Amino acid sequence: MRNIFENPTTVQFNHRVLGTLTFISSLSWAVFIEKNKHLVPRSTLNLSRLIALVASNQVGLGIATLVYLVPTNLALLHQANSLLLLSVSLSPDSPSVDLVLLPSNLFINILKLCFINLKPLEISSSFLLPPL
Repeated sequence: MRNIFENPTTVQFNHRVLGTLTFISSLSWAVFIEKNKHLVPRSTLNLSRLIALVASNQVGLGIATLVYLVPTNLALLHQANSLLLLSVSLSPDSPSVDLVLLPSNLFINILKLCFINLKPLEISSSFLLPPL
């Protein structure tokens, strides 16, 4: 267990893996919201775009920090941007959305529950989404 936190090579590997997962998940969420923008409020759409932008900036700063052999100013920007990414990701600006449970789109609705703060799904006999 000490090796995970004290070995510099392992720490750097873990940092890269978790950073890559964060980047991929934030971009995936933004693409998902973009494809379903008719279902979500404008503020959620803007929030997903902002998270993708800040995550992309974080990756760019991380790569630049390594390429230029860890100059202090870039390392500090990378740290500050990580706080910005965390703050934006925890934003309460993502409002609730009402969705109808569609049997054919069950998987998509489950994904929406995971990525958006939603009210419980309503089961409807019609297969139409409610108007926003």
